[in-house]
Amino acid sequence: MNLHQFRFVREAVRQNYNLTEAAKALYTSQPGVSKAIIELEEELGVDIFTRHGKRIRSLTEPGRRILSSVEKILQEVESLKRVGMDYAAQDQGNFTIATTHTQARYALPRVISEFTKRYPKVRLSIQQGNPSQIADMLLHDQADIGIATEGITNEKPWSRCPATSGNTW
Repeated sequence: MNLHQFRFVREAVRQNYNLTEAAKALYTSQPGVSKAIIELEEELGVDIFTRHGKRIRSLTEPGRRILSSVEKILQEVESLKRVGMDYAAQDQGNFTIATTHTQARYALPRVISEFTKRYPKVRLSIQQGNPSQIADMLLHDQADIGIATEGITNEKPWSRCPATSGNTW
């Protein structure tokens, strides 16, 4: 029993029991599809399809139950593939830091160097601005993280941020 056999059964039903069309849809040969289905039926000990001569006509009663199981198995296989792709992609993407010139020039170079060594597939970008501009970048999803020190002014840029308003710093 293998996934190819399951795919062949499912596609045969999708193509109205036309094995030539099923083979085309799966980029394989019609004799290969026929043989795989017959081998699956032999392994299971039941006919999945009713036949008239060499042509398949419909699903048998056990065939309906088998098709239901095949659909579930193939859905789970797709789910597993998505999990694998999501996990493989977790160390890649874009990461934007909004920061002041001072932080970018003096504090971040060593950190950024280590980050890019650990996560070479992540595209890192730095946006520079004053503390108010950094807060705006964060509020407008133009940066993933902001690093700033409070400026000379009395304004605290995070006081305009709904997530931090009311907090004392």
